[in-house]
Amino acid sequence: MVIQELQWLGINWDEGPDSKTLADLGPYGPYRQSKRLDIYLNIANELIEAGKAYYCFLTDDELEEQREASAIGGRPTHLVSPYADWTLAQAKAKLKEGARAVIRFRTSALVKDYVFQDLVRGETKFPQIWLGISSSSFGVMECLYTISVVLLTITL
Repeated sequence: MVIQELQWLGINWDEGPDSKTLADLGPYGPYRQSKRLDIYLNIANELIEAGKAYYCFLTDDELEEQREASAIGGRPTHLVSPYADWTLAQAKAKLKEGARAVIRFRTSALVKDYVFQDLVRGETKFPQIWLGISSSSFGVMECLYTISVVLLTITL
């Protein structure tokens, strides 16, 4: 659908999905995110091996409990994962048992304030802890849009 609309607008490209066959054309493919999962998984594994990310096994119910507790306390949601301190060997053993995990970035060491100029409010500042812990994928093989866009940009 998008390809047809781009063609209707007269926009043509020299690499990416062929407009008729959808085959990848160009040296930097595959171009569709769904075909790049192996690339994303390799990068995710590099982040895990480097200690910049970890496997988190929190269930949806556990995550919801933390969100509700934050809301009741009038605080921004800040998820705390007990799995952030697990060794990679512990996490791999749990994965072998068939447990479902997401990959989360290690952000607890980032203790800083984010400051920016808001056009309406002026200088705006908030602590990193308000960001919670970021997840890079719903499952080990299913990358979120936010991380895949960054990886797509890096790898193309």
